[in-house]
Amino acid sequence: MNYKNIDLHNVEEIHSTPDRSGIMFYRFPFEVIDTLKGAGTYVSRSNTGCEIRFVTNANVLWITMEAVRENVSITVFLGDIVYKKYILKAGVKTTLQLEKNIAFDKVSSEVLEKLNRRFPVSLWRIYISNDSNCILYDINGLDGFVRPPMSNELPEKKWLAYGSSITHGCWTDDTSNSYIQVAARMLGVDVMCKGMSGSCKCEREMANYIKQADWDFATFELGVNMYNNKTKEFKKRVHYLINEVYKANPDKKIFVITPFPSVFGFGLDKDSVDKHIDYVKILNETVEEIKSENVILIKGEEILKDNSYLCYDLLHPSEYGHQRMGENLYEKLKDMI
Repeated sequence: MNYKNIDLHNVEEIHSTPDRSGIMFYRFPFEVIDTLKGAGTYVSRSNTGCEIRFVTNANVLWITMEAVRENVSITVFLGDIVYKKYILKAGVKTTLQLEKNIAFDKVSSEVLEKLNRRFPVSLWRIYISNDSNCILYDINGLDGFVRPPMSNELPEKKWLAYGSSITHGCWTDDTSNSYIQVAARMLGVDVMCKGMSGSCKCEREMANYIKQADWDFATFELGVNMYNNKTKEFKKRVHYLINEVYKANPDKKIFVITPFPSVFGFGLDKDSVDKHIDYVKILNETVEEIKSENVILIKGEEILKDNSYLCYDLLHPSEYGHQRMGENLYEKLKDMI
């Protein structure tokens, strides 16, 4: 979404702050956010995976931001090259000074070309990592222009990734290293993180949003946040989500990922194990009933191949686990997108 002289990636709605000198931005439209319950009411408002993107010829640039609910971690990239990491303190209006990297002017065009993978290194990306919110006040190119990226400066394909806290990137020190972000780099695509930590409930309103959103292929990592639901309810919701999105986008690839191996599937208690088995079966059956080469099931254990990828809660992958999962997902998707 273009806003003035920048692009806001993974953003669906913008609101002015009460003093009107800044903006807050959201991954979902409020027609969806306002219908969600429980944790979904605030997780849907988080800025995880949102990016502020721009190109500038300025040697020095100031960007003024503020963390809202809690401290916010941001990672600044030049293309896919890490420039610096920052912590924005909650309630403190902070101006970051970004400076032109003169090293890029000194290397050969061949070296520079190898750095230009998904994005040119002239593209600044302010990546918001953790599950919180920011206010953007101003971007000031002190001695030059600031403009949004052009289409040829962005990846050709857009990936919408809907799922649980694992898709959200929880338990990574920096969610730019989550499994979807790792796979996106390797695939050379732009990923929109629609992870809903603890609240991936496959609501009808969420399905209706996804089916009309702007994406080229999608992944749905489903199940683990609905183990408290009755099996019949899970079946009804995933059937609506997958079928409605497919009917609206019959020519686009939709990859349905079954629950990753976790304590729920290998030993928390018999009821959890049984429900895990039932949910995997329901996802299999739903995909099979559609009978389309564009709706593809991926087994969770094909992505999380080793239980040592998990943290001590035996549910969320570690940073190492996310890295390996991203590599494994890349191998599954690379020849199909």
